[in-house]
Amino acid sequence: MSELTDCLLTFDVDWAPDFVIESVAAMLRERGLRSTWFVTHDTPALALLRERADLFELALHPNFLPGSTQGGSPEQILANVRSIVPEAVAFRTHAVVQSGPLLQMMMAAGLKVDSSVFLPGVEGIAPFELHLAGRTLVRVPFIWADDYELQLPNPCWARPPWPAGEGLKVLVFHPIYLRLNLADRTPYEAMKARRVPLSEWTESAVEPFVQPGEGAGTFFRRLIDGLAEAGPSRRLCDVAGID
Repeated sequence: MSELTDCLLTFDVDWAPDFVIESVAAMLRERGLRSTWFVTHDTPALALLRERADLFELALHPNFLPGSTQGGSPEQILANVRSIVPEAVAFRTHAVVQSGPLLQMMMAAGLKVDSSVFLPGVEGIAPFELHLAGRTLVRVPFIWADDYELQLPNPCWARPPWPAGEGLKVLVFHPIYLRLNLADRTPYEAMKARRVPLSEWTESAVEPFVQPGEGAGTFFRRLIDGLAEAGPSRRLCDVAGID
């Protein structure tokens, strides 16, 4: 399938509970698929991902929005997530918040790859270099995200909704969206209304909110089956040529 050529799987953890992270990782392990995980918080599931560093790249997902639980300043937020994933070379900011000063701060901290640029549906994407203050950052835009698809007037869960042409296709998934098989945000918002921190959601509490039929979860399973048949997969560090 030409739609699957040069597809990269990335995940914004977004404080997902461990059983969700582990279930998604298990599906990828079974198929031998590589992926990049943007980490928001410290949790035991990270140890399981690190056991298969050949498949799973851990990266940073700092939340620079006001009221962030990761810290009171950009410097504190970066230090916090950096301490959780000290091996990270890549990052994607939560809500794709970005600015020149933020990017320079990340580069000064030794980060080398950024995937905070969203270019929905654009063909011919390739990594490009940003040079600031004597440092170089490889920027790898993403072209599709499950949370964006949910907001479209006619979301497509039956087949890949991105162009089949040439170019890198970095895809963003949220593990909790996959577990809930979201076709709209209603179940997710209902769970959030319970005011239990997302990382503390339990499997028994989530199960009644799983949507039947076509949704993010069914789409994801079909996609990874296709990717497993398509050939070797890559992580962001592979694309950027960084060990």
